[in-house]
Amino acid sequence: MAGRPRKPKNLLILEGNPGHQTKKELSRATPKPDGRLPQCPGHLTGEARKEWKRVTRDLRKIGILDSVDRVAIASYCDCYRRWREASDQLTEQGLIYKQRGIPKLNPLANHLNGLFKELRQYLTQFGMTPAAREKITVKKNEESVDPMDQILGKKAG
Repeated sequence: MAGRPRKPKNLLILEGNPGHQTKKELSRATPKPDGRLPQCPGHLTGEARKEWKRVTRDLRKIGILDSVDRVAIASYCDCYRRWREASDQLTEQGLIYKQRGIPKLNPLANHLNGLFKELRQYLTQFGMTPAAREKITVKKNEESVDPMDQILGKKAG
């Protein structure tokens, strides 16, 4: 299938429905996630496990993470780990090296660029870039009432 992948409907709703889909279109065949936090897979260790803990906590706060996202988040965390390792190695080895006196670009640079492209796709899918977040509007909780709204007698939300 060519073109840009479709965004999940819950992200479209959080973004304020920029495509102006009707309520019927937005509610059609929408799976209902269970609302549970996914468990960290055992194969994630070190830097990937740290990133898992950080990102699942943050994504859960804004309400776009569910247990069915386990594989996607694990893939993101593993990609992040590989990107960090390659970045550290490139810093250690240097961007340029000499082979028979001729300066050459470290092959890790191309590998790092490929990993970053993959990483950026994950970041965009989960709303973890400034541009992606800019499109998301989060509804207020019932408990969080603006003090000015209280003075004016307005209800939350």
